[in-house]
Amino acid sequence: MIKRFNGEKLKNIIVFRTNKYYPQWQSILKDLSKSFKVIIVCDESNGNVDYSDINKIPFSKIEVKKIGLKDFEGMQWRCGDYAIYLAHSSLTDYDNIWLIEPDVYFNKSSLSNLIKNTESIDDDLLVTYFSESESTWYWNKFACDLNVGKPYKCFFPLLRISKSAVEYLLEKRRELESLANDESFVATVLANSKFSISEFRNVTSINYSMNTFSYKYPHLSSLIKNNKWDIYHPCFYNKSEYFRHLFHKGSWKNYFKKIINYKTDTF
Repeated sequence: MIKRFNGEKLKNIIVFRTNKYYPQWQSILKDLSKSFKVIIVCDESNGNVDYSDINKIPFSKIEVKKIGLKDFEGMQWRCGDYAIYLAHSSLTDYDNIWLIEPDVYFNKSSLSNLIKNTESIDDDLLVTYFSESESTWYWNKFACDLNVGKPYKCFFPLLRISKSAVEYLLEKRRELESLANDESFVATVLANSKFSISEFRNVTSINYSMNTFSYKYPHLSSLIKNNKWDIYHPCFYNKSEYFRHLFHKGSWKNYFKKIINYKTDTF
């Protein structure tokens, strides 16, 4: 059952987007819930995902249709911004939503500290790797097809977004019925409007790079605990998932390209 948070003034909401149960995150989310409202938006296409007493919203076609959004196969991985709108539908009064995915790993800091350290920042979107979209980027065509202005992109595993930006994006998703993915849709629509956007690395001291926080290079949690970087993605807690990413998703090719200084413009 979805709990509605009517009448509560909530400054920061944490939305955890997942399709699996992660024991490591059970304790992290429980600890976060002591200071923040935590909502799990969960794709349960492959079975029930239980995080005990933490409020959960199904990321399903039924729930998506309820809030007037287009549903289609693959929307759960393609449109991570849907998770934000689903959480928004259960809230009445808040300032910001933080979206985080389970393969984000905080090494020398924590999500709680990052939230507290950005309280004085007024930008509508705090994100990683925000820029104009190059024609070689896979999702560029979808960004261009929005016809709202220049195409932009960002990276989606970790972000903060204001309530006004959420409301605007939700209306645009309903209006445009676009198949653009989250990174192209959110960046392009907000960048071509009145909203302000900043990258975490430009307004905080959080430390990351394309080698630590990207789509390409997977990390194993046991190997990075003493490293200097603050956040990692994608990070895995067991070797089988780590090697699956390396070989089934071809990540080993990116490591090889990096070794020979091959340059690319994707995450």
